[in-house]
Amino acid sequence: MDLPTYLAVLQNHEQHQAATDEAAAAGMDLPTYLAALQDHEQHRAATDEAAAAGMDLPTYLAALQNHEQHRAATDEAAAAGMDLPTYLAALQDHEQHQAATDEAAAA
Repeated sequence: MDLPTYLAVLQNHEQHQAATDEAAAAGMDLPTYLAALQDHEQHRAATDEAAAAGMDLPTYLAALQNHEQHRAATDEAAAAGMDLPTYLAALQDHEQHQAATDEAAAA
């Protein structure tokens, strides 16, 4: 190896050893420790996004879920060739018709 490559390999080895030592100190193997660090970073990033939006994390996650559901419904409506209000009205009419059909069959 040339010297720059050798130094890079040594540095990588030392970083790996330091991470392994940190994991052991936390009572984990390295893959588990790295996964825990990633989960922590993702949680912190989500908490920061929520704070930037003026919300706590549970409220922010609920808002994201509502947004995703709205987008999915909008996509379904578009696939059916309708806007969302028309699509929702059609679904409601279908449900009412189905309920009436079920009642008639039961009588």
